[in-house]
Amino acid sequence: MSPSVLLVDDNEDLLECIGSFLKIGGFNVRTAQNGSQACIEYQNARPDLVIMDIVMEGMDGYDTFFQIKDADPEAKVILMTGFQKKERFYEAEKRGLFGFIEKPFTGKQLLDYLSEKNVLPTASV
Repeated sequence: MSPSVLLVDDNEDLLECIGSFLKIGGFNVRTAQNGSQACIEYQNARPDLVIMDIVMEGMDGYDTFFQIKDADPEAKVILMTGFQKKERFYEAEKRGLFGFIEKPFTGKQLLDYLSEKNVLPTASV
């Protein structure tokens, strides 16, 4: 069975694009468009990995990250953003942030990064 990833972004086009890259990489992809939805999806599916935007309407990526980590301290979460890392990034690192990737990135860059983190299920890069 393919490893599962929960992809979280409030931009539907990015969800579709990044989701396609992850499927090429061998992941079973679930999506959520906001932090509240992501927390529900995480509780229901317990994916192997979460890749989540930081800047979202309502509950941002940091608040969502902390809520997921409260529920599951072993959760592997990678945050992504096109903005500079902020003070909360270091708090997230202390709480066990699995990784960070800066937007924009190509599909190959994402799959290479996941390969470096040893979470890529196939040798597709």
